[in-house]
Amino acid sequence: MGICQSCDATAEAIPAAAVTAKVVLEDGKLEEYSRPVKASHVLHKAPACFVCDSDDMELGDFLSALAADDELHPGQLYFLLPLPMLRRRLQPDDMAALAVRASSALVNSCRCPVWLPAGSRPTSATTRVAAAPRKRERRRGGATGRSFASSLSSIPEWDPDPS
Repeated sequence: MGICQSCDATAEAIPAAAVTAKVVLEDGKLEEYSRPVKASHVLHKAPACFVCDSDDMELGDFLSALAADDELHPGQLYFLLPLPMLRRRLQPDDMAALAVRASSALVNSCRCPVWLPAGSRPTSATTRVAAAPRKRERRRGGATGRSFASSLSSIPEWDPDPS
């Protein structure tokens, strides 16, 4: 296909130092870690919170907290959320609020806005922001990902008097 671009080619163009683990804090600020860091390091600053991987968030499911000794992975987006959210299912309004908070944090974290004239090549700042949503393998026990196939089947009706 003529206009398709490879994600792998984009990933190779990003210098290793540019990829960071990003944590969206409760106040909407963004913390970036260029070196490996454990969730306990982030939790040290906010003991009444938990760290949640954005890839593990599913609408209608309970949020899952990272263990204190889990490492934050470069190129991944995490949220620092209050502990009471662990006991609630993720509702559409919660998901929307988190998406707005993440988007705002990513935009505000850039040192300067990037304007690209038509036909120009993206700069490293643009590439870094574009790299954030890159998916990684899910860590849920044995799950292969969400299946969008219907989980319901039809039940044929039985008519005892076929007349």
